Amino acid sequence: MPGAFRLAPDSVPRRRLTARVRRFQGRLVVAVDDVAHELAESAELIFTSIDGTATIDEIAVRLARCYGIDDDVARADTAEFVTWLVDNHLIDIDLPETASVNGA
Repeated sequence: MPGAFRLAPDSVPRRRLTARVRRFQGRLVVAVDDVAHELAESAELIFTSIDGTATIDEIAVRLARCYGIDDDVARADTAEFVTWLVDNHLIDIDLPETASVNGA
């Protein structure tokens, strides 16, 4: 079920091994199976920050600093895009021990 988890600021996203990443005509394209997605500049910053060690909050801070936006806006944008990446099978999330899963 899409979005059936809750991201915590200290959740750590990691790319799936099945996700393919290529640069095409200057844009980053990510794909899984036969579905490809061209990423916008801000989405590219978030995706390339996903290294298996950076937390959601750390990635959001990078986004805020790069684009000069409010930290809370960056956190919301990062969480929304990371959720989209999970829903599209491009990344997985390592949830902290205290995180709620499926609203439980």
